Amino acid sequence: MPKKILIVGSGGVGKTNLARLIVGLNFENRYIATIRAETYPNEDLVIWDTAGNPKFTGIGKEYYSDSHLAIIVFDVSIQLKPPVIYQYINDIVEMSPNAKIILVGNKCDRGISMDGLDTDKIEDYSEISCKIKEGCQPLLNYLLNLDPPGHVLE
Repeated sequence: MPKKILIVGSGGVGKTNLARLIVGLNFENRYIATIRAETYPNEDLVIWDTAGNPKFTGIGKEYYSDSHLAIIVFDVSIQLKPPVIYQYINDIVEMSPNAKIILVGNKCDRGISMDGLDTDKIEDYSEISCKIKEGCQPLLNYLLNLDPPGHVLE
């Protein structure tokens, strides 16, 4: 049975392009808001790309249940909002208490703004650029083997 990977984050941070990258699809330059959730299946994983725009986030946390891994994505080129990250963490822990949680700062080709976040619920943190595929390979390698030894994104 494929493992469920949940991707959450605010609108426009690159969740859909991360999902596309994981399943081997090309980067999409056009921004098209995800409504509710889209799934991207492959042999071993089912990627759940959830809506980030507040007017489409009424999907409910039921999409979060039974996740093996949750990826919280944010845009490193804008100011990180820790309360938003903490809310995603709380929702994930509530609906999938055994899910591993990874924080991914996307758009590292634009600059870095990772300040003010401290939590022990996050398995690891990675900075990537889906657009130029910078820093993506360790994350992709990890997703293909959800139980690696040691630190997940070394």
